[in-house]
Amino acid sequence: MPLPSDSGRPSDVSGAILIRENEIDVRGGSAGQYALGLLVWSVGVSPKAEVTLDIIGNTIRNTTAPAIMVRRANGHVRIVGNTIETSMGMAADDAVIRVANSGSYQMAQNTITCRWVNCVGVSVFSQVEQWPMAGAMVEENAVNMLPPAGSVFGDSSAAIEIKGFARDNVVRYNTIRGRARTALAIETFRLGYPEDNAFIDNHLDGFQASVASTVVGSGVLRTRLVHPGTVVDRGVSTKIER
Repeated sequence: MPLPSDSGRPSDVSGAILIRENEIDVRGGSAGQYALGLLVWSVGVSPKAEVTLDIIGNTIRNTTAPAIMVRRANGHVRIVGNTIETSMGMAADDAVIRVANSGSYQMAQNTITCRWVNCVGVSVFSQVEQWPMAGAMVEENAVNMLPPAGSVFGDSSAAIEIKGFARDNVVRYNTIRGRARTALAIETFRLGYPEDNAFIDNHLDGFQASVASTVVGSGVLRTRLVHPGTVVDRGVSTKIER
């Protein structure tokens, strides 16, 4: 995993990267097998050797781990128009799509069906203060949370989350269906306190939340919520627009 103490060799990869219209099926994986879809770690160096990474129109099925994971991409990343359906089996506390650390992210018009119990559909995240997640746009995605009937949800259950060192990210116009602890979550992680993030006009289509439609964690700073549904707010200076 790329960390400030050992970031790998990001200077080895720069320019345009296109991953488009692939059919990826990792059928046969079990909860004990970490079966990923697409993984991009530590590429590009700002400002002279950045990447432009496009992950577009892929179909990914039966993963037991993230279907798409991008960590520390220095440059612009678009994750658009992908169709993802997980397996039934999965260890807890993971995400179907996870974007983490530095990078300029646009995630739009993806269709995600998550069949795991205590996990996240889309995670916008950084655990590293030096590489904050900033300015990501998550919009017009369809997230379907469909764990087995009778599932008991823990604190890591959400359709879309913002977590850790994250600022100025926007989650808007997404459609969320199914059931989980919450549709939208924004949480601290270790010493990372999200600040100045927004959830705007997301549509909950028959979604069943065991806690609330939107959860703002303790210590989260200056979150803007527009038409958030039911809210559990433990944050600081949260602005709610009904």
